[in-house]
Amino acid sequence: MQKLNPNSTKAIKVYAQFIIEILNDKEGGNEYLSYSKDYSNLKTIKLEGNNPVDGSACIIASGLPNKIGIITTMNSGAERIIGYTKLEIENRHINIIIPEIF
Repeated sequence: MQKLNPNSTKAIKVYAQFIIEILNDKEGGNEYLSYSKDYSNLKTIKLEGNNPVDGSACIIASGLPNKIGIITTMNSGAERIIGYTKLEIENRHINIIIPEIF
């Protein structure tokens, strides 16, 4: 189980308001507001196997104070994109996949 950051629902609400007010898309914005209500009732999210987000390349890094930026899991889509296997990259810092600033 992965703890949900309490700010996640706030971020979804802010994004929903952006969609409604700036992009003038009430339907799309209301859909995100609905998501934020669903997520506000959750305390944890279960990550199934090697596929945290179906159909997408996904890498999850820790936000805990003593582990900020440490990769906790990733799926096969991310493996294909970055060229590392899950075993090679888990428990390493996210900087391993971020290119240097030139």
